[in-house]
This record gives sequence, structure tokens and C-alpha cells, in this order.
Amino acid sequence: MEAAAAAASAEETKDELSGQPEMQAAGARAVAAPPSLPPSGADQEEPSAEGGEGAAVRSQDAPASSAEDFPPTGPPQVGCGVKGQYVYPITLSRLTEKGRALGLTGPEAFSRESYGQMISEAYEKAQHGTKKTPSLEEYAVFMEPHEDGSPHLAALVRSLDRHKWRPIGERLRREKNVSVDFGTNIKSWADGVIYFCVASERKTVVGIDHKPHQWSRHGPATPVRELLPDKFRNPGVVRKNRLTQMQFLQICREHQVHDETEIWAIACVQEDAGDKGLMTFLMEGDPEKSLGKAFKAMGAKEIARRKRMSRVAILEEAATTACVCDTHFGQHAYMYHRMKEILQKNNLDGPFQAAVFDALRRGRAKDRNIFTVGPSDSGKSTLVKGLGLIFRVYKPPDPAGKPTFPLSTLPGKELILLNEFKWDDRIISWEGFKERTSCVSCDGRQVVLHGNRREGTRREKMRRECVKIHMFS
Repeated sequence: MEAAAAAASAEETKDELSGQPEMQAAGARAVAAPPSLPPSGADQEEPSAEGGEGAAVRSQDAPASSAEDFPPTGPPQVGCGVKGQYVYPITLSRLTEKGRALGLTGPEAFSRESYGQMISEAYEKAQHGTKKTPSLEEYAVFMEPHEDGSPHLAALVRSLDRHKWRPIGERLRREKNVSVDFGTNIKSWADGVIYFCVASERKTVVGIDHKPHQWSRHGPATPVRELLPDKFRNPGVVRKNRLTQMQFLQICREHQVHDETEIWAIACVQEDAGDKGLMTFLMEGDPEKSLGKAFKAMGAKEIARRKRMSRVAILEEAATTACVCDTHFGQHAYMYHRMKEILQKNNLDGPFQAAVFDALRRGRAKDRNIFTVGPSDSGKSTLVKGLGLIFRVYKPPDPAGKPTFPLSTLPGKELILLNEFKWDDRIISWEGFKERTSCVSCDGRQVVLHGNRREGTRREKMRRECVKIHMFS
């Protein structure tokens, strides 16, 4: 392949893009070099942005840019088990205002051939920091239009060895003054061929490059369209994009998802209707992790607002909202009357509310915890259930699941609610429990709290008690 044949002017590039809608799928072509690396392009003059001969140069008025400005981007490069990939999509998009101000080179300065040669040279000369340099096996360069008609270039590259992208991206940024992106959505050659050759919900047929430039180390390259699965060879087929994390977040917002069971139910309903996108996302990913991110995103603004409020202010705000009993129980103020009945029966109407309000007002300290003791079905849970709807409450995980870190969800909570409380040595040791709280003995009717004592180690006898509230059935 002659070096001069790799040059193309900007005007020719625009003509090619404008004529893409009339191109047929059969028009794809493969340009192959002899079984060796393509010309490095070190001595080749690349076309300028104006379409004339000579290397693409930075504007005289543009400030000099360093490799720290607009660095290359790509998948994570560090972490346990991260070993790089065999295949990467390397995209050179149109420049932003800041990129133009820094004098970066945009995609209009390259043809398909010259862009592929630049990528090949970067693979060959980059400092990978390993004894073995990744061997580039093949690439295909696609020129696709943005919505405004300006081009962007994407090279689908495959190496014989698994490697990381950063050394290649940094060389391109440092030596060629281009900032590229190594995509995270393609990890195999087959996925890349489908992505670039088949229309999708986000990329119409107009955006498909029907004549990509290809190169293979082993001789003539197989045209990429011949590698498409049969179901994608129909020119009118449109593939459905995989669900992204942002789309998943939107689904959670639209359906007001509160737990994992709800999102699985939504996925089943959509699958029955013929849409398997959400079900595939859940089956192939980590639903618990994705939901955790979605819940953080949905509640971040509200959590930040509540952090600036006191617990009493949050309680007062909740008092101004509409009663939910009409919806949940079909009777206005049902829970209010039920709680009043329980408190009046136990002669606690007034003292209980005062104890709760005092604990919310004064916050975390000694003698501000409320310990409610009583037989089953006496109304203990009913009295505190409303607090769980108003405040962000920590509830310990089910001991049957043997959680390794039972306090991992405690940070950020506004209240701790230990319903059906039982001592758990994974949270605090028995000696620590006796020392920091009160030992409770209950015969079903009367409650006696005994404070722990340390003779000879402290000047005063210690007695730490919770607010004790006894419930009758």
C-alpha cells in the first residue's frame, strides 16, 4: 500500500459522508497490505484540516497543550484481576471548544487509511512496560457522521495478546496530538463488527460506514460484513441496544422501585411483552449492586437536604404531609387511633411521646435510648413502625443469613431500630454489651435494669440505663 494513497482531503471526506445513504451493503471493501505491518506513517505527511498537503498543524494562536490536557480515556486499568483486553474500539470524535482552543488534531485531518496507520504505529512504538509488546493482528477503520454531518473515526483493533490501552493512548496524545477514547462497550471482534455494521436504536442506517478500511497481518482481510451473523445481514434490521446503567436508573425512577423483588417483577412483565432488555441486564449483571447505585442516585438530593435538618424538623415536616392511612388501611388516621389505644391501655399516653421526642431532640448520648419490653402482640412494633416511614432507619440483617458485616449499612442512618432485639456477638461482645448498656431481665410483666459495676477501677459506680417502657398485652 503506497503511503501517498493513504492521504485524503477534507473535501473528499465530506463528499464520502454525504453520499453514504445511497451506498449499498455490498459496497463494503477491504484494502489489504502484504503480510507485514502497514507503513508506520512516520515519514508521511498527513492532510491538513483545510484539505491541502502537509502535516496537520496547530493554529499559531492556539496555546501549546500538554499530555495532561484531554488525556485518553477507556476501561479501568487498575484493580484485582484487570489484565486488559484483546480488542478495543478506538474513537477520535469531533473536538470540543476546549479541544480546539488547545490545538488538538480532530478527525477531519485524517482519512481512514492514515488513521489506521497512526494506530498501528502507536501499537508498535508505545512503551508498554512489559517484556512482550502486543502484536496487532488486524484492524478496521470506520468513518461515521455526527448529527451535524461532521465526521468521527473509529478503529476496531485486535491484538494477539491481552494488553492495556493507556500506553497506546498516551503515545497518541503525546506524539500525534490527538485524544482518543478506548470504548468500554466492545470486548470481542464479533461484538465490534455488529456494533459498527448494523443499525441500532441510536445509530441509523445513514450512520453506517459501508466501506471501512481494513488491514490484516496475514494477508487480505475478510470484509467485516461477511462476518455478520445471518440475523443481522438483512439491510433493514435494527439491533436493540443493551440496557445501560442510566437506562436502568430511569426504569427505577419511572416505576418507583424500592427493592430487588420489584425490579425482577418489572423485568418479567417486560419479557412477557417481548422486551428482554431488562431481564438480560439483570441476568448478566449484578442486580444488587446496580440497585444500590440507583437508590443512591434517586435519594442523593433528598439525603443532602435532610442532612441540613434536625430530626425534630424532619418530624415536623412529616406532620404536614397527607395521612397514608386512607390508602393503606381504608380509614383516615387509622394508625393514630390504634397507637393511642395501645398507649392509653398501658397508661403511657404522653410519657411515651415525650420520651421519643426527647430522644429525637437531644440525639445520641447516654440515657437517650428507648427500650420497650413486653409480651408478644402487645403493640411494641406498632408504636415504632411510623418512625421507620419518616426517618432513614438502620435495621440489622437477618441473622439466618450470617452476614459478615452487619453494620455496613449503618452510616448515614438517622435512627437505629432493633425490633425483636437479641444480643449478637458479631456486633458487640457480651462483656462489651453489659458494660455499655444495661442488662435486662424480664418476667413478662416487670422490667428491672441492672447497671454494670466496676469496683476499684472508677471513682463512681456506673449505671447506664435506657428509658424503660413496659408494655402489657
